[in-house]
Amino acid sequence: GHRQGWKTAQQQDAEQLATQLSAAQQAATNYRQEITKVKQSSQQQLLKTLADYRMHIYTGYTWDDGGASFFGGNFISDVYDDGRFTYIRVTHDNKAILQISATIDGQEEMIEYAYDEDRKMYTISGIFPAFVLRYDESDIDVKRRDGATRGAS
Repeated sequence: GHRQGWKTAQQQDAEQLATQLSAAQQAATNYRQEITKVKQSSQQQLLKTLADYRMHIYTGYTWDDGGASFFGGNFISDVYDDGRFTYIRVTHDNKAILQISATIDGQEEMIEYAYDEDRKMYTISGIFPAFVLRYDESDIDVKRRDGATRGAS
């Protein structure tokens, strides 16, 4: 017969492995719970950041159509800023051949910009009370209703 408490080497190995497996499964469960907490916290932080960012989007811009000579009119889709950058989305891809200028301290100055072809979006560093998009002899005047340019809607 077989005495109580006495185990073969195989039985001992099997019990040890079962204990290790149980510990590993518990660790994995704890790890998954921790990941879930971090994900939820990250999502909450992201939503808060987005909400804060949206509070700073200013859309009170007006513009003229530049006339039919300016890419057939209706060139600008929308204009907004986030307190740091001004964004101009256009309806026609124009390979970024525009000149953009603003009046700074009474002088008209060229403004640097980046153009994203995929999104048809001009990004201008800074916020200006008014600026001009120029192409050949045509131009479009864009004005910010709140000329104070504090970036708050």
